[in-house]
Amino acid sequence: MRSGGSPGPRRRRRRRAVWVALLGATLLLLGPPASAATWTRVASPNLTQFDNVLFGVDATSSSNAWAVGRADDVTSPFRRPLIQRWNGTSWSIVPSPRPAVDSELRDVDASSASNAWAVGFTSGGSSAALIQRWNGASWTTVPGPSGSGILLGVKTLSASDAWVVGSRSTVGPFDSMAARWNGTSWTPVATPIPDGQLGSQLNAVDGTSSSDLWAVGQAGGGDYQVSQPIILRWNGSAWSAVATPAAIDATLEGVVALASNDVWAVGREFNRDLLWHVPWVLHWNGQSWRKVAAPAVLGAGLSAVTALSPTRVYAVGGGSLVLRWNGSSWTRESIPSSAGSLWDAAALGPSTVWAVGQRTRTNGASGTSIVRTTNG
Repeated sequence: MRSGGSPGPRRRRRRRAVWVALLGATLLLLGPPASAATWTRVASPNLTQFDNVLFGVDATSSSNAWAVGRADDVTSPFRRPLIQRWNGTSWSIVPSPRPAVDSELRDVDASSASNAWAVGFTSGGSSAALIQRWNGASWTTVPGPSGSGILLGVKTLSASDAWVVGSRSTVGPFDSMAARWNGTSWTPVATPIPDGQLGSQLNAVDGTSSSDLWAVGQAGGGDYQVSQPIILRWNGSAWSAVATPAAIDATLEGVVALASNDVWAVGREFNRDLLWHVPWVLHWNGQSWRKVAAPAVLGAGLSAVTALSPTRVYAVGGGSLVLRWNGSSWTRESIPSSAGSLWDAAALGPSTVWAVGQRTRTNGASGTSIVRTTNG
């Protein structure tokens, strides 16, 4: 369900920048609770024998889910879009348009079995937006908003109302950007720029209605590459910046909105006591954003967050990291060590959660990774 205030599942939203998490990250807090979900790895195909990775996932039913990413090869273009579909029994690769230059897909969102969007970018000389749409029968490329850019997040409200977020290059650093689909074309919509001297980007977008959406990301790029979080809110007519808790160096990669007074955003922050980056979790209560304590896994960050209900929220990240909110605290879930790094998650009521990413194959290359719980 997607209506504001609904107790049903909110399927996303996710991460966009991929971190190299420490494989031997140290868990400083207690392990998973007795009521933890049971996670299993589900077989997923690879398009090539070289690196394959899944960055985005979404599901509309028990027999319709999508996962997108990229596959590398030795022939030009060296990187090409990768789209997989779950039919209720297995995952299989679905053909999609292949640009003539290197390209990849970073996010996918669907409102029905016949309406799904996948977004990413091409990188042939300069980055340009890549948008593909599923109409129930095939994937086709749709012209993106004017100007070159990188698209990292997508949110579909209906066949005639959708949003994409990312960044675009004008003069100087990249600036955050958003664009809206009106049923016919994509139109750029102005976003506040926190500091014209710093680059900025939006990594994820989610919302409960066409007049209440959230986008998260970061601004940064100084001499020491220090980043500051960005949170924007759409009120139906304009995007505005919303204050975030203070942080030394932090990014926000995923957001999920359950209601106008119940929104989660996740990423990573630098912890001055531990002198390391750790997962960072924020919650919106209708009035302000506040930091919520989470297991301090050294060197790790959270790339996506999704929810089955207000007391069943899941966040994923690198190093086989899955955290669960039970209504009062965040704890770490136990998942197969072969899951690898997880970059996105999607919840499907009443109790299913998908997570996708990459793992190391026997030939040393990265392969697609998909895990699932059906008792979330």
